[in-house]
Amino acid sequence: MRIRRWAAFMFLALLCLPSYIEAQTLISTVQTGIQPHGVAVAPNGAFAYVANNGSHSVSVIATTTNVVAATIQVGFFPEGIAITPNGAFAYVANDGSDSVSIIDTATNTVVSTIPQIFSPHGVTITPDGALAYITNNGQGSVSVVATSTNTVVATISVGGPFSYPGEIAITPDGATAYVVSYANGTVTAISTSTNTVIATVAVGGAPVGVAVTPSGEFAYVANSYDSTLSIIATATNNVVATIPAGTSPFGVAITPNGKFALVTNFQSMPGVSVIDTVTNSIVSSVHAGNGVYAVAVTPNGALAYLTNAGSSSASVIGLLPTVTVKKTSIGGVGKFNFTLGGLNNATDVAQTTIAGASVSSAQVNTGTPNTPATVSETPTSAAGYSTSISCVDVNATSDGLGAAGSVQVTTGISVSLSSAQMVGGAAWTCDFINSKPVLAPVNARWLLIFIAVFVLGAGLARLPFREDEPAN
Repeated sequence: MRIRRWAAFMFLALLCLPSYIEAQTLISTVQTGIQPHGVAVAPNGAFAYVANNGSHSVSVIATTTNVVAATIQVGFFPEGIAITPNGAFAYVANDGSDSVSIIDTATNTVVSTIPQIFSPHGVTITPDGALAYITNNGQGSVSVVATSTNTVVATISVGGPFSYPGEIAITPDGATAYVVSYANGTVTAISTSTNTVIATVAVGGAPVGVAVTPSGEFAYVANSYDSTLSIIATATNNVVATIPAGTSPFGVAITPNGKFALVTNFQSMPGVSVIDTVTNSIVSSVHAGNGVYAVAVTPNGALAYLTNAGSSSASVIGLLPTVTVKKTSIGGVGKFNFTLGGLNNATDVAQTTIAGASVSSAQVNTGTPNTPATVSETPTSAAGYSTSISCVDVNATSDGLGAAGSVQVTTGISVSLSSAQMVGGAAWTCDFINSKPVLAPVNARWLLIFIAVFVLGAGLARLPFREDEPAN
């Protein structure tokens, strides 16, 4: 009886597991420079920046195409990388040059270099963009840089000269920075208002990566030697849980909704472990390249970029399905409105300025894996035209949908995507095509009146014209 009860309990537990499990998909592998380490995604989600430790460069990957759009030479052996909140600059820690390169993201060129940062490793920027915190791996300290002048304004000791501080993360409110010390097995909490150490927390062996949840409540620390994850409550700076995290965990990133932690496994396959932050347990895993080092997630939570140090590439993991609305208007121009179901947004707009042109909405809508979605053009927007719809998943080959990655509606203003079609990594574009004007029905009575008036007018026009005779 106990066995039956246990089996029934496990069955119900499986039914209750989030649909996110096993929903992630490897959708692309991008060749980068040699031995990529750090990675960061721009705040607008348009580009991922990869620091290539072995080729002393940064690869800029366009997230819409997953193609390298630019390669920028920086200092020797770049490690960490961070982008300012306004997206204007990328800060790159050059471990072999004792410097930090600053890249103008508009031109993808190095516009400034900060010297005398000793073996810099990790870098993070405050939410207001005013300060950059950079770990000095060779000095056991953190340099604080004012981004307005790109000068060092403070240096903070964190564990001694041989503590080897690595990654660093900052809380969403900008109040506290958390620094991992590889040799000491500790995490140092720094108050950004005073630039002083406020706590030192013992974690597992050889911590490498750290990330703070969007709520700011917890810091997740990857302990590479112990193959565990330490979870620190930021309110008390105490470890509240230690959990398995795959073999040799290195990098950590939290999804924007705070529900999952993605942890890279440097020395084993699969390449990334997915951890439910509610239960603090591994719920899924995804295969990537060799020597998965770091991970970053796009702001909308749809994609994760992993650096594969052992295979000189970046793996792109689809976390959520996306739907982009497109409009092709043959007969008219203007603003076309849509209502959405099962997506993160309730409405969308596509505006055309040239008849016959195709215009995609600037809004990318995200869904929930294995949950159906609908897109409908509003009746007033579609009025007067015959509309067909073509939906295509550009990742149908890699996400496994195949032929199911295409939906065609011959006539109509609404389309549905099934739960089976809304898989993690699916990137749907739904094109609403106005093919030709639809003539409004003509009332028969008015048509007869029009014909009668026309005939009468034509008959009168044929009568001979006679001028009145003048009176005698």
